[in-house]
Amino acid sequence: MIDEDTLRRMVVGSAERAPSPARPLTEVARRADQLRRSRIGTLSVVAAGLAAAVIVTTASGAVRFGQAAAPGERGAQVTPAPPTASTAPAVGAAGCGGGYAWPLTFADIPALLYLPPDSVAGGSPVAPGLARRERDNCPEPHLAALWYSAPGGVVTRRMAVTGPDAAAPGPDPAATFGGTVQVVRLRGVSATVYTTPDAPLWLGAEWTEPGGGRWSADTAGFTRAQALAAIEGLRISGRRLDTGTPPEGLTDAVPLPAGRQPQQVRRYFYASYISVNQDQGGWAIEVSQGGAPAEARYGARAVEVNGTPGWWSGGKGGGAAQDLTWRGPGDIQFRISGTVSMDRALRAARAMVHLRPDDPRLVAIRETAAPSS
Repeated sequence: MIDEDTLRRMVVGSAERAPSPARPLTEVARRADQLRRSRIGTLSVVAAGLAAAVIVTTASGAVRFGQAAAPGERGAQVTPAPPTASTAPAVGAAGCGGGYAWPLTFADIPALLYLPPDSVAGGSPVAPGLARRERDNCPEPHLAALWYSAPGGVVTRRMAVTGPDAAAPGPDPAATFGGTVQVVRLRGVSATVYTTPDAPLWLGAEWTEPGGGRWSADTAGFTRAQALAAIEGLRISGRRLDTGTPPEGLTDAVPLPAGRQPQQVRRYFYASYISVNQDQGGWAIEVSQGGAPAEARYGARAVEVNGTPGWWSGGKGGGAAQDLTWRGPGDIQFRISGTVSMDRALRAARAMVHLRPDDPRLVAIRETAAPSS
């Protein structure tokens, strides 16, 4: 697991640039997410480009420490046969990464069709609105714990622990990671530790427990010594992590059902609003099921959306965008992102209305050439 706010600070500029192998692996780890969200200034153009039958997403949350996507795959539009459960690699399989996306119609995802009234949004969404189904090549490992501290309502420390089925490092992690890779003695075993000068308060680690099971952790807001001490203090017995007592320096935990892990198949509805102003900016709404949880990211501010906890991540320049996330019924995840203030995002979030697939606003922005899946 890699903290998304850390990713935003490490990846600067357009998503069109193909990454150099020397850049941090975090630039690769959420590529599909970045492709949908970072081109806010040309949202309608991007949406039209995504209408191809099948789109390679190169690292749809499946690339992990020590693994890099092939540069030739990035952004390529192809039409291979969809992978099946029998051909998909297992969790932690070598070379595991990448995925596919297929267009859907709005009728295929009726539970995800939400928009705020035009009077609140400041106008109608622009065409085309997207309905998609994504499938990672590989199942995601189990997210065992997500701890954080948020004094004053802002997350200043965060730690995510994945296991007991975390992926193993690639054969040469240093070759695919732009920071420092070290093998250290941690928890009584040899562990691979990742750091980068681009994010001095971030540290990732991978190890195999003496009692069995592959584990990984990423931390944000700690010094190196504090992060290693927090990982050292994890209470793992057999293949189970004791989540009842957060490590030192962490005070809260995101509730995670016992079976919670990012789904291999993710569906989403995406609608964009282009604002004609001096910045030529825009913002977008995405409603999805599946994918990695977005709660309590490093630097996020706790907010409330109609009685539900939410998280606001305000951009601070360097290519970072503003971002509001919260969860709804049925484990639906909402995201408002782009050139939008926290107040405006919250007004839109609190005014969301569930729509029918034949709602006039959806009819106006539907993709005319998107086949049903």
